[in-house]
Amino acid sequence: MLGGYYGHGKVEESLKLFQEIMEQDLVPNQVAFLSPLSACSHGRLVEQGKFINSIGLIPGPKHYYCMVTLLSLAVLLEETEELITNHLTLRII
Repeated sequence: MLGGYYGHGKVEESLKLFQEIMEQDLVPNQVAFLSPLSACSHGRLVEQGKFINSIGLIPGPKHYYCMVTLLSLAVLLEETEELITNHLTLRII
């Protein structure tokens, strides 16, 4: 459902469903985590994207790609550089 909403341009519905999942103390998997994060990236919803990114799941390369895209589109270049420097270089080694 999360991916379906996002894939059809329904960013707010995707984020609302993700919030409902979190309120029910369900733990989303990597795919369920990626859909609302991608929606935030495309919708340029920086604060929501930061929140989703902070919920404690172990992010993969696609999650970092979404965050780098989101932060750079919002012209938060220092935060983008910090994310790349502090997180992505650690993953490469």
